Amino acid sequence: MVWDTSLDILASGTDVFLELGLVSAVEREMYYAKARDEDLEPVVYLLDAPRDVRRERVAQRNASAGAHTQIVPMELFERASDAWDPPSEAERKALRMIDV
Repeated sequence: MVWDTSLDILASGTDVFLELGLVSAVEREMYYAKARDEDLEPVVYLLDAPRDVRRERVAQRNASAGAHTQIVPMELFERASDAWDPPSEAERKALRMIDV
């Protein structure tokens, strides 16, 4: 659903940003391939903060949770952090990747 909506928005001439939490190279490549199949050139904005900084941000967000905040259990944070597969040099060279 998100993909189809994104294609509709792109067809209107507007860029889209997808934050999908694709932690493995295999997951990311699936989306790169989908984009190439649509003759799209993905641009990846990579925000790769140190683990301790991310942990503190998650803890602060959990503590000050508003009505619509999704609480992230620290066990889930740690598992996702352990699973993170940083982009390789080959992945970086294969598409436009911007470190932010």
